[in-house]
Amino acid sequence: MILVFGKNGQIGNELSRYDENICLSREDCDFVNINSFKNLIKKFSPSGIINTAAYTNVDGAEEEQDLAYEINSTAPKKLAEACASFKIPLIHISTDYVFDGTNLDLYKEDDATYPLSIYGNSKLLGEQNILMSGAQAIILRTSWVFSSHGKNFLKTMINLSHERESLEIINDQIGAPTSAKSVAYACMKIIHKMIEDKNLSGVFHFSGKPNATWAEFAKEIFKTAKIDIEISHIKTSEFPSKALRPLNSRLNCNKLFNKTGIKQSFWKEELIKVLNEMGIKTNV
Repeated sequence: MILVFGKNGQIGNELSRYDENICLSREDCDFVNINSFKNLIKKFSPSGIINTAAYTNVDGAEEEQDLAYEINSTAPKKLAEACASFKIPLIHISTDYVFDGTNLDLYKEDDATYPLSIYGNSKLLGEQNILMSGAQAIILRTSWVFSSHGKNFLKTMINLSHERESLEIINDQIGAPTSAKSVAYACMKIIHKMIEDKNLSGVFHFSGKPNATWAEFAKEIFKTAKIDIEISHIKTSEFPSKALRPLNSRLNCNKLFNKTGIKQSFWKEELIKVLNEMGIKTNV
């Protein structure tokens, strides 16, 4: 049995579809007021743990800094220490926002990190806390997650298309849209490999392909959903936001493939599945 934290998030929701998983929501385990992860581990006796729980409001973290650090840094530290004491493998989901986006190439796992935001910094500190815990742990960085569940760019675009005839979308940030479904699948493959191989640990990248800008992602959403709407391009500097975001979020995922054989997902194919889940007819 695999124990999953963050049931109501995008990736946690997808992981809840696997019969072998027991998924806990905030109501079951509040990362802000958690007293003992050890008690939960004793209760469920899992073979592995996947943590998808996170504070993900990038702009909100600039104001709710203490809360962001508690959920993204302190709680994962306590969880990893509990996993270490029970010798249970842990997968922790992290983000492309640990980078500053100034690289000209795809980011590798050992490239220098330099978060631009409180959110990114809180996630990086969480990574560091886990890696220093002594647990067998994998940090899985991903990017631009979308699904039919929760808040994400895809659902925002669909909702805005009902209200407006035209949209201005950022076209100077480039990364990789990644379906929550594909991240969940990768997590399940990885956790079972970790159970078999106690030496499998470290930082890995997983994202969809090919890379795209937000504007290109939006155009593909509307094209696939057969929605007629005008898209114009703007720069990041023209879009008001409290938190800075990396212009380059492209992740090199070769390490994960070489170690586990897990391939990147094609986000355009995943997009069709998600739109169909949302009850939106596609042009395919």
